[in-house]
Amino acid sequence: MKTRKIFFVLISLLILGLVIAQSDDQDNKDGVPQNGDSNGNSDGQGQQKQDKPDTDGKNSDGQDDDDDDDNEGDDKNDGNQDNNGDNNGGDPNKEPSNSDLKEIKIGEYYKINKTLVYNNGYQPAGFFYFTINEKIPQRDLVIMVRGRQDFTHNPALFYSQVNKHPDLSSPSDVNCGLTGHDFCIIPDEKISKNQTYYLGIHCIKTCQFEIYVQYDPLFNQPLNSQVIYESLKDYPYVLDIQVVLPSNLDDNIEHILIESYILNFNQVSTNFNMYVNKGTTRPTSSSYDYITEELKLNGQSVLLEKSVDKFVPGQVYSVAIEVPSKAKMLVRSESFEKVRTIYFFKSVDDMVKKGQIRFFKLEISVFTGFEWDKEELSIDLEPYFGNADLYVNHNSLPDDPTNLSSYKWSSTEQDGLESLTITKGSIDNKSMTGEVFYIAVYGESAASFRLLGYSSSIDQRLLTFNCVEVGYTIQNEIVNYQLPLQEQQADTNVTLKLSTIQGDAQLFLKRCINATKIEDCQITQSDINNKQLAQPNFYRSVEISKNHKIDFAYNKNDCTGSNGVNKCIHVVGVQGLFKGQNKYRLLAKHTIQPIQLRENEDHRYFLLEGEKEFYKFTISQEDETMHKVEFNIVTISGELIVYSSRKNPFPDSKDNEKAELALQDVISYHRSNKNPSLKGSYYISIQAVQGCIYQIHVKIYHKKNDGTIVANMKQIELGNVEKGYLSYLSPHQYYFVVDPQDQSSTHQNNIALFFNSFKNETIPTVRIDPQIQIFYQVNKTTFLNVTRVQQDFISSDFILIKIYTNHTGNGKYIVSLSHKDEIHKTAQIRYQLNINANDIMYIEPRDAYIQDLKPKQYQNYELYVNEPAHVYLEVFDCIGKVKVQASSTISNVESQIFDVKSTTPSRFIGDHTIVNYEKNTKGPLFISVSSLSDHLFGNINSLFMIIPHILNQKAVIPHEIFGTPEEGQIKTDVDFRYDQALDQYVSDIKVSFGAIQCANGCLDSAYIPKGYTYLIHITNKDNYMQYFAKCNMDQSILKYLGLNETDIFYRKSFKNYKTESHPELIQEQYSYLPNGTYYVEVMAVLFLETNYTKSLREPFTFIYPMKQFVVGNSTDGGQPQIIEKTEEKYILPLFIMVPIGVALLALILICIYKNIKTFIIRRRYRLAMMMQEKNPDVEVADKEGNINDDDENQKNKKKVDKINFLN
Repeated sequence: MKTRKIFFVLISLLILGLVIAQSDDQDNKDGVPQNGDSNGNSDGQGQQKQDKPDTDGKNSDGQDDDDDDDNEGDDKNDGNQDNNGDNNGGDPNKEPSNSDLKEIKIGEYYKINKTLVYNNGYQPAGFFYFTINEKIPQRDLVIMVRGRQDFTHNPALFYSQVNKHPDLSSPSDVNCGLTGHDFCIIPDEKISKNQTYYLGIHCIKTCQFEIYVQYDPLFNQPLNSQVIYESLKDYPYVLDIQVVLPSNLDDNIEHILIESYILNFNQVSTNFNMYVNKGTTRPTSSSYDYITEELKLNGQSVLLEKSVDKFVPGQVYSVAIEVPSKAKMLVRSESFEKVRTIYFFKSVDDMVKKGQIRFFKLEISVFTGFEWDKEELSIDLEPYFGNADLYVNHNSLPDDPTNLSSYKWSSTEQDGLESLTITKGSIDNKSMTGEVFYIAVYGESAASFRLLGYSSSIDQRLLTFNCVEVGYTIQNEIVNYQLPLQEQQADTNVTLKLSTIQGDAQLFLKRCINATKIEDCQITQSDINNKQLAQPNFYRSVEISKNHKIDFAYNKNDCTGSNGVNKCIHVVGVQGLFKGQNKYRLLAKHTIQPIQLRENEDHRYFLLEGEKEFYKFTISQEDETMHKVEFNIVTISGELIVYSSRKNPFPDSKDNEKAELALQDVISYHRSNKNPSLKGSYYISIQAVQGCIYQIHVKIYHKKNDGTIVANMKQIELGNVEKGYLSYLSPHQYYFVVDPQDQSSTHQNNIALFFNSFKNETIPTVRIDPQIQIFYQVNKTTFLNVTRVQQDFISSDFILIKIYTNHTGNGKYIVSLSHKDEIHKTAQIRYQLNINANDIMYIEPRDAYIQDLKPKQYQNYELYVNEPAHVYLEVFDCIGKVKVQASSTISNVESQIFDVKSTTPSRFIGDHTIVNYEKNTKGPLFISVSSLSDHLFGNINSLFMIIPHILNQKAVIPHEIFGTPEEGQIKTDVDFRYDQALDQYVSDIKVSFGAIQCANGCLDSAYIPKGYTYLIHITNKDNYMQYFAKCNMDQSILKYLGLNETDIFYRKSFKNYKTESHPELIQEQYSYLPNGTYYVEVMAVLFLETNYTKSLREPFTFIYPMKQFVVGNSTDGGQPQIIEKTEEKYILPLFIMVPIGVALLALILICIYKNIKTFIIRRRYRLAMMMQEKNPDVEVADKEGNINDDDENQKNKKKVDKINFLN
């Protein structure tokens, strides 16, 4: 019985183990990864990963958190200080005493640091008092407290004449505000001699603040005057001014501007604020009548309208300006009639409200020197903020000036940068003595702007400070601009910047002493050719990647004659270098002054190592739909750090709200409960960690009723590159314009879109295809379809679209990108958009470019190198073979003269070609790709992909350090299982391969792996594998290429790993493959950092050799034959299962032996009974079945005899 029990227990265990093993094996066959996510990424524990804590200032959806950091830093006290921390010792429960009071003096500056324990409420940070010794007649007193510029410390100010510890506990306590930058006004009637005032400063946490009590005279300033106020104070103060309208006020005045500017902005590191009240009541930071707006870059202005303010003679407007320390302020007021007169070559500044029209008049008489036969009239409107449109009429305003369609000329660009050129032939009824042009500026939104009328002659242009000039020049033509340095009030450092949009150009500066007119000071070709021309009279630009810069110091004394009159003329020259049009942007600025950004306007520039550049962007008015403001900073080469602030004009590592260090940065400010308003100024600083080229632009997003978040369209120049981040339901729209002179019925443009998807990482992690739409906009309501030249090229991360641009007129081509994948709402798509209308495509490192080549066709590229470097090209032959060559100049590549030789012969590494060029000087490298195939593959000779890299000259190429493992090439296992749902056998194919490896464990490598992506391709056509695996092209493109697309089976998948979770063996499983022969190939993309480009993660590609496998049938036509069989998996280890099997086999043998023996014994017993019946001597039982046992010995003897017989 014991043996049988053991036997049944072991049988049960064996059956249970087999059932569990079969269940586990079935799960694996169904393609469910174990110990990892749905992509097969293993976390090493077989458990779901937990989200990482939010340590980078961004939440899970990639948007910036609203939580503010303390940013307390290492600020040090200066001036009069108090850092003893003994005011209540930071204990909110301690009652204040008179010993806590500290005396301060009127007119002296105090800086306090106070350490407090955070307890979710305001607590005393200090108590102070001061006494008025002498009363100043008709003068108010100002008490001012200022926290940190970044508003991370927000002290609250209270004062009282009675309570020595004011905190609102007494009726006499007055609250001056809780914003951290507050000042209180004590009016003249409440001030008396020997009066003492008590101050209480309260903070929520440890805080730093400044206290200043001001009791100065009031300044009166008449209308239409300007005064410069200069202070030598080392601390901020409040400037009080009263602007008084004259008693003989002109009835024709329609509006008034009250303006203030910082003149020595390069010596001031903080912003300023202006407040205005109507009447004699002094305004404060919390009580004022008018909202100030940005005017120019360093100014603020208040617009007063006659229709609203009802101008009255003698009316007073009180102005209070928070002046930074050592600032020189210019304050002026200007009045204007309904039609304001402007003058040739003299710009004017003004403001307009949304929906309002501002009128101007420009007179061109014979005395201006303007010649219609030789020149054209240009009128430019450039916004400081907002968007205004430009309308012009000749000789008179239209009968209805508000009917904008009745003006002869108009410009209504979406970015607000308006420009009109008026020729002699476009003017009807031309006057013989002069012309009058009436200008209307319409506020598409509230805006402040600069308006300028000038000659479009290339020799008589005006370059205004802080305003971007967009111009054109042809090859060798020189355009001259006059730089109005004579208007500067003091010495200054000046920076000239030139960036080319199309083609290329050179930048020069010339100074002429004792010249009286610009015609006598022109930059000529002889000046340019004269290399010995000495400074400071002639400057040549520093140039990096089509970006040029000149820095120089202007000394006012050097240009001032003995009579005090300016004797210098400064001229800026731009000379075109390329054939055709060279389009450029030109900017003159003071060196430290921030550059004014405008919505959707690119600023592309370079910085040398350690240099900084500052930017400013202002939102003057907002509506309920405004959702966020976003600054896009793209690092084209090198490395940089970006800082931003809403308060500090010069944010840095110690004083900023947001900081980024990456290849492509997006700094966003979102509207939220904590940040309910986006109105105001934003400051950006960019610092070069190493020499870098970058591009910055700003976008404002609005949230529509359907939840879609959109921004205004941004113009993209032909041949240029745009980069950005595409979020869910937040489309990006671009437009480009084709010059009508270049249009023809066969004119084509290529639209190349390179993209990848990620979640809060710079490495692709998900697969999302952006949706792209292209159409032609005739006007605001009419849109036309665009004809494709061919079917779109689509790969896993690239789309190439070829369109005809044969629409005539002044419309624009619109390209719309969107991300609508609901499954990956939190993911973003990083993209690069390139619209190419020329024979040469401008390319950038780290991105992939796909192109097809027809017979005798070349594809030319331009790659700019900003310093001596190693140019490293990865070339993929997708169909056919191509040849790569290089030239040093555009003329050489056009003439097919390839004078740049590769440093080493082209090498075939990792199943693709590596080409190396050594670039010993900065400048462009022109790359030409041609087909080596002498016959057509369908409709083309070749299809290829190219990925450029720029590496350090001494760098070893990654493909000599990393590679596919020799022992880890592609392996395939094919298995079959019965699918009950389909009622048939199906195939399971398991693909495995070793991970990318680094020689010597990367110990001596300058490269740091940061991520891996593996793309696995399976097809039944080996001749198409290169097409799929190398270029990742979509199957639908085969038909356009003229290739056979019938009977093609193709599948692909990808796996992503971070370095810390990167397995040594990668596995993927495919099911339900039809019977046949298949080919599998893997493309691995390795993302690397280097010790000289730490923030860059460059992709490098490795391709595994192709592997063939077969899925076939048996000859009986029934169950498929197993070609290769995978190893069985069991839930119990073999070292346990084998002993159990041996024991079960032994028990089975013993049971069989015993059963046989029992059968033999029973058989012999029956034979004995039969013999007894024949032999009467044998005793038998009686009738009742009982044996006679009278003789016990006899009975025992019979038993022995019976046993002996049986045995």
